[in-house]
Amino acid sequence: MNDQENYDTVLIRGLNVVRELLDFPDIINKSIIYSLGQHNGGISRKDGQIAMKLSKQVKYLACQSEELLNYYVQAGFPKEKLFILPPITKDIDESKITFKRKGQKLIYAGKFSKDYYTLETIKAFERINRKLPNSKLLLIGDKFYNRPRVQHFKEDIVNLITLNENITWYGALPRIDVNKLMLEADVGISWRSEVLNNSMEISTKIIEYGCNGKPVLLNKTPMHEKLLGHDYPLFVNSKEEFIE
Repeated sequence: MNDQENYDTVLIRGLNVVRELLDFPDIINKSIIYSLGQHNGGISRKDGQIAMKLSKQVKYLACQSEELLNYYVQAGFPKEKLFILPPITKDIDESKITFKRKGQKLIYAGKFSKDYYTLETIKAFERINRKLPNSKLLLIGDKFYNRPRVQHFKEDIVNLITLNENITWYGALPRIDVNKLMLEADVGISWRSEVLNNSMEISTKIIEYGCNGKPVLLNKTPMHEKLLGHDYPLFVNSKEEFIE
């Protein structure tokens, strides 16, 4: 594609993609890399080494947050090649946004993974459902990320979903349909493993829930406190807090 169009600039999302392009300096030299710092305390050591190796080659390295940008500065990445690219979501139709409770619907949109507490969320909902028989859990997504590997991870999730008639799994949906379901729901879910508590990024899904007028159940972390305040009432850092 680049050979045909000879682009001036290429935006690459994620250092994992850059690994595949290390043998193509003609692309790397014109690239802006959007770095994802989802690992505990920043990016992985391997991705950090790749970023530093590329510091003299790439046009720029875009970071989601000031914290991540400072992380790279301290690591020795040239500051003049760093800039902040905040989370970007759809335009908001404020006439449709309301924080009024419509029912007892929880919603999760995203990939299914160990660190994103997919199994824990479904199991916690089973207990919630016993207390609140009219409660519903809406799940959107079809990507299963089984790293670090958990035996029977996908099978266990699918089985639990199938056995609970109050869980609806929509699979992958266009963004317009995801937003419609968010508007119909009451509370978004972004409860994750504590290994991500020191992440220097904000999940875009948290922003999208808020854009659709939904409060979010999420971990109490430095980044989340900065966004929502120290006294945000829906911070959860345990299964019991999530259920409560």
